[in-house]
This record gives sequence, C-alpha cells and structure tokens, in this order.
Amino acid sequence: MHTLKKYFSQFVRLGNRQYIQGSTLIDGCLDAVENWHLGKIRTMKCEFRALLNEQGVYHLLDSPSKEFAKSFSAMFVVLTDKGLYQIGLNGNSDGNAPQEEYDEEGLVNAAILDRFQKTISIFWCESQSYSRVVVALFKKMLNIMYADDNYSKWIFFQSDTDYVSLSTIESGKLEITLKAYIANQSAKGQISIDGKWIGTIFFTRTLK
Repeated sequence: MHTLKKYFSQFVRLGNRQYIQGSTLIDGCLDAVENWHLGKIRTMKCEFRALLNEQGVYHLLDSPSKEFAKSFSAMFVVLTDKGLYQIGLNGNSDGNAPQEEYDEEGLVNAAILDRFQKTISIFWCESQSYSRVVVALFKKMLNIMYADDNYSKWIFFQSDTDYVSLSTIESGKLEITLKAYIANQSAKGQISIDGKWIGTIFFTRTLK
C-alpha cells in the first residue's frame, strides 16, 4: 500500500474563508485525474474528514486499507472508463492558498425554495462549476430552513456524483431535494437536473 503518483494542487480560498471549500477539493481531484490520464470519469464519491487551509497533495493509492485511508484529510473513489481508483488528499505545509473574490450568495441569488416540497432549484449551465453551485445551493436551503444559533455553520462533507449523466447536460433546472435531516446536525440532499438523477450531497454541523 503506497502512493503511485502525486498531484500538487493550485487551491484558492473562496471569499473570506480561512479554509479550502469542498467544491475546490473536488475540482482539484478532477484536475488530478486528468493530469494522471486515468480516463473519462464515470462516478466520484468523496468524503472530507478535516478542513484544509493550505495547498494540498493528491495521492493516487495502491489498494489502501481502511486504516491507511484514515490518514488522509479527504478520500475520493473515482470510477473511470479505465478502472476504479482511490485518491487521498492531505495538506502541503509548504504551500499557502491565496484568497479569491467569491460571491456565493450571488451565485444562487435566483434560487427558488419550496419549503413544502423541501426542494431548492436554480438554472444551471455547464460553464459554471457544478460543485460550487451545488454546495452553495444546498447550504442556502439549510441556512433558511434550519437556522439555529446553538449550532456551528453547515459544512459540506460528502458527495456522490454521476459524471456520465452530468456530461450529457448543457443546461437545465438543477434541483436539490432534502431526503434526510437527522438530529439537527446532518442533512442529505438528492441532486437532479431536469429530473435526471445526478447525485447526492451531505452537510453536517456541530453544537457550539
């Protein structure tokens, strides 16, 4: 069990964040897969275990055990047309991540929330970062429907994405449906575009 290849990130901190947002980590993994010539992505599962506030290093892993995988701040399981790959991500203390202006509220300002159906939707097109839009959209829904000063802010920590389906869509109505809300601390959303299932997203928060 060892690292087959490494890819050094070019992260930026979005807005006034002191950490690297999960959507940036996903986009970085997409860059790593392309750089390593692993093939066309079919699906990706990701899990974030710790916040990063610096540049990162993606590790293409050789059949890691569960215990070995726990040593990474984030893990990605990527299925391509060439095979199944596991990728770990840790911080690189030698690399600072610069700030980038980012209007997250503006990105989803036109979103429509349906409290009764527990959905939030917005028009999306392929020129936009899918990951950024989805994270901002679900966060907006949770902040409106489940605001509570006794808890920390909502944090994106897991997602599953069908990139085959996503690649066939140029634009459409992107909708997230709340499928689970557990103990005021975790939430699961189901993502679709024009009714086609694209994936799931999970957020969490803790008591202050």
